[in-house]
Amino acid sequence: MTARADTRNGTYMETKKLIEKAVQKDPDAFCSLIQMYAQDMYRIALAILMNDEDVADALQDVALTCWEKITTLRNPEYFKTWLIRIVINKSREILRRNRRYADIEDVPETATYDECNIELKEALRSLEEKYRVPVILYYYEGYDTGEISKILKLPGSTVRTRLQRAREKLKEFLEGPKVQTGEHASDHSDRQDKRGEYNADTRRYIQTGN
Repeated sequence: MTARADTRNGTYMETKKLIEKAVQKDPDAFCSLIQMYAQDMYRIALAILMNDEDVADALQDVALTCWEKITTLRNPEYFKTWLIRIVINKSREILRRNRRYADIEDVPETATYDECNIELKEALRSLEEKYRVPVILYYYEGYDTGEISKILKLPGSTVRTRLQRAREKLKEFLEGPKVQTGEHASDHSDRQDKRGEYNADTRRYIQTGN
């Protein structure tokens, strides 16, 4: 996804000018870009870390790293792709650090996706990180599988397989357990009724990212 394609964050020329100024170490332009892509950065980091405190640490590291390396950006049109790669790398560094030093009992409760409905929050948390990140990049950020392949440095076939597997897992989650009989049948029915309230919006998100 190039700056031209990302029109929801401003016009192409305005964004391009900001990036060009940032590359020249203009602090105001750089801060404007960070604010422009703040929600995108947050979603990607959260998909990996699933904890707001860790996300805040990751995004602080991202901002510092981007400022230090902004002069190495060769093509302004690929600023967002470059930025997301850094977000992914920093988030995974923190994830590895946490796995080394934290016991499972000490891991904080997972954060929530404010933009999504309750059912989708639970569904995304049910996925492993290797599935969550492609799902967010594809359905929410609007990247195609070829672009995701470059961002994650994975073969295109692997990206497509993970997206397909993620869809299957989400479908399984949304459909819920098989119908039960006996004393637990009514409880299952109640859960299915509540689950059904969310399915339409969730499936629309899976299909369109909206």
